Amino acid sequence: NNQNESPNSDEIIEEINNKKRKLRNEYLEIQGSCIEYSQLWSFPILVSLSFCTQVAISCIFVIHYLVQDCIRGDCSMELAFPFIWLFAAIAIMGIILKSIADVNQTTLLIKDVFIYADGDIENTNSDYRQIGGRSSWLSYLESNPLNLAICGTVITTKLVVNTGYTLGIALGSFI
Repeated sequence: NNQNESPNSDEIIEEINNKKRKLRNEYLEIQGSCIEYSQLWSFPILVSLSFCTQVAISCIFVIHYLVQDCIRGDCSMELAFPFIWLFAAIAIMGIILKSIADVNQTTLLIKDVFIYADGDIENTNSDYRQIGGRSSWLSYLESNPLNLAICGTVITTKLVVNTGYTLGIALGSFI
């Protein structure tokens, strides 16, 4: 009877190790795609953000000089156009950064599934046992994060909100 249980438990362990290996390889493929997309899209996104920044700065100077003309009594409707372009440039930058932040936020959900799942950390009597245990996956996800980085910077929602808030305050006080 002991001989029958031993191969059975060895088969179970082997099956768990195979599932674990297969799932980790699939995870690494997803991580590799994130790295490739980061490298592919870093330059175009950086160029787009640079152009939007240049448009915004140029509009600020145009607004400044048009307001100076208004002070001297030569005010016209042309003052509206730099404001439109300024807000368009800021909106485009916001859309780009928010989209990247949403991708990175979604990848954090994968880790949250393991963190907030029901059961104890080892999940000795659950489905996580079939893939090597929850704590094993948590440490693996910690050591191999999924991030879409632009020029080496991981864009998060917090970064976008904090940067947008700071730029908004600076822009408002300058105008």
